Amino acid sequence: MVSRQLGSTGISLPVIGMGTRHTFDVSGRDAQAACRELVTTALQVGTTVFDTSPMFDESERVLGTTLTARRSRAFVVNGVWAWEARDGLRQIGRSLHLFDGAIDLVQVLNAINWEAYVQPFRHMRSVGETQATGVSAEESRDLPELLRAMRTHTFDSVQIPLNPLQRTFAAQVLPLAGELELGVLVTQPFGSGALLE
Repeated sequence: MVSRQLGSTGISLPVIGMGTRHTFDVSGRDAQAACRELVTTALQVGTTVFDTSPMFDESERVLGTTLTARRSRAFVVNGVWAWEARDGLRQIGRSLHLFDGAIDLVQVLNAINWEAYVQPFRHMRSVGETQATGVSAEESRDLPELLRAMRTHTFDSVQIPLNPLQRTFAAQVLPLAGELELGVLVTQPFGSGALLE
């Protein structure tokens, strides 16, 4: 698997990761066993980046369960999604519990109230609960706030949707990320399946 540096962090990651929003939002023994097998296959081929969030219903819990005993082989990207910082900090606490006390890359989803998480993210890094921090956006209405967050030099990475059907972010985010040496993670490379139909 080809790898790239995550901005200026020194962290090398495979260029292909796995999102869990729909695939891991399952219940029942058979469905969870299928997720465990999917993680096994991903790890075997060198896909070690797994992206999840408390807002993905069961996905976060199922991923945590499937990584049991092999957590050290995975790079977990997890996001906080809460307007109120106290709610977001509870989300982070639960996520840390699910992933053996560490979220490799913790990010503010949709740039929601991102300023409230700057200090908690710094603390997480200082105590070894995260290696890197980021901010994301999926809707064009969030683009101005995402750009503002990027310009603060607070985060190590940015996560955006990027595909032939969704070019809103590319023109503004990619040049700025390059200038600031931020890592870029891409979501929806196939347009949420539209490009596969």
